[in-house]
Amino acid sequence: MPDVIGMTYQEAKNSLQKEGLSVSVRGEGETVQRQLPPSGETINKGTQVIVYLE
Repeated sequence: MPDVIGMTYQEAKNSLQKEGLSVSVRGEGETVQRQLPPSGETINKGTQVIVYLE
């Protein structure tokens, strides 16, 4: 699982989709403050990643 914390939503979305992951957004804002699953965790392609924006 890549680390997308600190990226803009668009950067994070592009990075995650390139890895074959789907993206779900929580919150409003432009910068990713938190992500689930956390970076470094082993996940399968197609896993939904939740990014929390502020």
